[in-house]
Amino acid sequence: MCDCNKTSCGCKSVPQGEQGVQGPQGERGAAGANGLDGDPGISVVDQTVSDGVTEIGSTVYPLNSLIIELSDGSFIDAGIISPINELVWEDITLLNSWTATPGFGTPQYAIDNNFLYLRGVITPGLTNNAFSIPGILMSANVLETIHDTSNPAPINSIFILDTIGSVRILNFAGTQDDFMLDSVGPISITR
Repeated sequence: MCDCNKTSCGCKSVPQGEQGVQGPQGERGAAGANGLDGDPGISVVDQTVSDGVTEIGSTVYPLNSLIIELSDGSFIDAGIISPINELVWEDITLLNSWTATPGFGTPQYAIDNNFLYLRGVITPGLTNNAFSIPGILMSANVLETIHDTSNPAPINSIFILDTIGSVRILNFAGTQDDFMLDSVGPISITR
């Protein structure tokens, strides 16, 4: 009987037997190394309206262009916005006992070229739901800082425009200061 299992020497192949039972699972290996941290993401650092002359990030943009500076050092030209004195202003209907602060006129909003503008000063009411802007549908909430009348730095207060145009002002300082709507820059919206 030939046991070389080669067909070239005239041997026939030898049939193999059945496979045996699988042995027990081996010990678990050591954990792999942690992956690299992901990028921290990009956020808005500042927004500026171009005067048409001064460089913003080494570029002179057309007059009244809204330029958004990002945390990665890049700039976005969000488009031309109208000068404030050319806007058509509508009175804001305040909710939940929020009131117009005496001496600052009626709080108002204007919408132009898909940008929302605000002006006036308002006094807090019973809840943080201050007012709504009709006809706005947003894909996401917009968070902005808002200045109060006692502190020009917006340290403790957040302005939120939600997806259906409702505006909330969160006052983390707990003070009863009035809020300056003018301190919220133009907001890009959808209608």
